[in-house]
Formats: sequence, C-alpha cells, structure tokens
Amino acid sequence: MKSVVPSTHIVESYRVLTALVCALAAVAFGVTGWLFGVQPLASAIGHWQLALDYSEVPAKVVTREGKTPDGATLSWLAASYEVNGKTYFAERLSVLDDDSPGDVYNSRVLGWLEAAKRRSETINVYVSRLHPEIAVVSNALPLPSLICRVPLALGFTLLAGVGLLGALGALCNSGYSRRLRKYWKSWAVVATLCAIFFSLMLQVGTDAESGEFTEDVLVLFTTIAGGALWVQIRKMVSDDDATQVESVAAKRSGLSKRDDRS
Repeated sequence: MKSVVPSTHIVESYRVLTALVCALAAVAFGVTGWLFGVQPLASAIGHWQLALDYSEVPAKVVTREGKTPDGATLSWLAASYEVNGKTYFAERLSVLDDDSPGDVYNSRVLGWLEAAKRRSETINVYVSRLHPEIAVVSNALPLPSLICRVPLALGFTLLAGVGLLGALGALCNSGYSRRLRKYWKSWAVVATLCAIFFSLMLQVGTDAESGEFTEDVLVLFTTIAGGALWVQIRKMVSDDDATQVESVAAKRSGLSKRDDRS
C-alpha cells in the first residue's frame, strides 16, 4: 500500500498558517504582558528609585474639594506641606502609575491619611528636591500591588517568545516548529490556563476589596498554571535534546556502515 505524500503547495500553506497563528499569539501575549505586567513594574520601580532621593517634609492631612464636569462636588484627602514659605499639596498616594484609591496599596496609604486626620497628627511626605510641587505620600516600593503582576509579566513574555520562535521556525521549516506542532494541543491548554489565571490574579491582587480566601485560591491556580508552563517548556527542551542525540546516533551509524563497506 502506497503512502500519500502531501503536495508542496499543501505543506507550504500549512507552514504559512502555522507562522500566522504563532505570530498572532506572540503579539497578543507580548502586548498584554507589556501593558499590564512589564511596563507597570518597570515604571513603579523607576519612580521608587527617584522617590528615594526625595526630601522628607512634615505635612498636615487636609480635605480638598473640586467639581466634576457635571457640576457635582468631589472631595478627597491630601497632605499640605510648606517649602520655602510656599504651601503645596501632596495628592499622589504612592509611586504607582495608577493612583486609584481602589488599588490595594493605595488603599492602605489612604487609610493612613484617614487615621492621621482623625487624630490630627502630622505625617511626613516625600518632596522632590528640584521641584517642590512634586511630592508623594509614600515613597516605599508598593510590593502588594506589584507582586501580582509578576506571573503575568513573566508568563506572557515566555508565551510571546514561544509564539515568535514558532512563527520564525515555521517560515524556516526548523525542527522547533515541528516540535511545536507536535505539542500544539498541550500548548493551547497551557496558554489558556495562563491567560485566565494570570489575568485573574492581577485583577484580584490589585483590588483592595478582594478577600484573602479568593487571593489564596488564585495563588494556588496561578502556581499550577505557571508549573504547567514550565513543564511544557522542559518537554520541548527534552525533545530537542532527544532529537539531537538521535541525529548524532544516525550520523555515527552511517559512518560505521561506510567503514564496513570499505
């Protein structure tokens, strides 16, 4: 019985389709990982390093008011401080880009302000030495708001790298692309698990109103998704090592047959 050999046109079309799917996956995971993982982490760490050089200035917690575009009155807490006889207001709670009070770390800082106002206590704010109008209430590294972004940043970056290598491998018809097609079902499951649980971990971990039980459950499933991703990567690497061993063995076998013939 003769085996059916696929035509060159079908093989090329399959390679192009594989490259397109891998490229789309790389773009999706890469952009998402950058916007919600890598960029906020890098920005917060950069702002934190700058804020470490800020001067510590005593301040008083006050209530400020303003109006929304529809005319409603809005009030919020701020810290009033003086530099060179001029009064300024520190309204930024932390070094995070997102200054929303709903963030888990910003919520803590806001709680400190509320407690200080109730007790009429003086607090310390951190003011830029060159620009006294720039200040932050807390110059500490906001780990509670950042640590939940690490799985998404690392996991999505790794998945984007896998997709990029898969696209390039499909165009070049490399062995990596063939191994990726071999395990495409398990890669699809792992990518889906990472996308769901890493995203949920980010959403719940930065929400000040999320419960500890919910966070613990998500940490468990996030660990499982991260472990599955690591196992999948190790499987690809192990398969690569096995392929290389088989290739070397085949070459040695060919050389031995040549020597026997001679």
